[in-house]
Amino acid sequence: MSKNFVHGVVNKCKRSYMAFTNRKEPLDISVLIATRDRCQLLEMTINHLIHQSLKNIRWEIIVIDNGSTDNTIHTLARAQTQLPLTVLQEPIPGKNGALNKALNIVRGDLLVFTDDDIEPSSQWLADLFSASRRWPTYSIFCGPVFPTYPEETPAWLREHKFAAPAFAEFVIAAQEGPLHSSITPFGPNYAIRANRLKDLRFCTQIGPCGKNYPMGGETELLRRLVARGERIIYVPSASVKHYIGPHQIKLEWLIQRAFNFGRGTARLHFDRDPKTIQARIMELEKSLADEPANPSQNVSEAERDRFERETMIHFLRGQLFEYQALTIEAGGGRK
Repeated sequence: MSKNFVHGVVNKCKRSYMAFTNRKEPLDISVLIATRDRCQLLEMTINHLIHQSLKNIRWEIIVIDNGSTDNTIHTLARAQTQLPLTVLQEPIPGKNGALNKALNIVRGDLLVFTDDDIEPSSQWLADLFSASRRWPTYSIFCGPVFPTYPEETPAWLREHKFAAPAFAEFVIAAQEGPLHSSITPFGPNYAIRANRLKDLRFCTQIGPCGKNYPMGGETELLRRLVARGERIIYVPSASVKHYIGPHQIKLEWLIQRAFNFGRGTARLHFDRDPKTIQARIMELEKSLADEPANPSQNVSEAERDRFERETMIHFLRGQLFEYQALTIEAGGGRK
């Protein structure tokens, strides 16, 4: 592929970015997606967004290319001929940092956060927007997330409680209405009124960044909003399907996910009292002492109790890792 062609595509995206940022008129919805090296999944998601039933809703999509080295830039260039799409480049790895860059230019009154691997219902955006009109004193809106599993996924794994943090499953048996303040959405299906984020940004110390990271970037932001008194509406009709790849049902992937979940849990619940931290570390070390990990290649080949032991071990190890890191941070870097 010639350098001139690549430069032409990049310049087209830059011109698109300038054109959109120079347009100041407000919109109803801004959809934000951060992506990195997943052009095939991204193309699938874009194709579904093309078929949203929006009627008179004014909207835009902002995709932040977070340092991709595949064909993402070409996928986005094609999509710009079919969608009101702005492309940003953020080479520094980290989903939350990429989203923060997009927050500087959004024009929608309602900001919808999703991922590059979803299939939304045809009324997804319209239903979120309509709910925001029906509940004017609420500022956060969310809908169900249904994982779409590979055929070989065992039934017990689909139904396991770990499916929520592992596969972003978020399904509540409730009609449209307020959620308890202890329940916050996560994953690829939530929206926030833009005027509630004027002075807030995602924390870049948490959230997807490479393979090993503390999970919970959206949870951390939403908890700050809830602490301010913002409330959440669940919209069951505004659903998305979340694609799960074959590699994501491998035990190796799942125990890394458990480790990341443990890291995020520790960071979200961190107590900066050193005595409390050390007591927790000793407790975790004791629980791990006689539980060596031995990952297999595929969850379907493992017994359920083994899977639960392996993921719990790595969840605890993730907590231990993060508690130790946070202790060093709290002490100004002293070990």
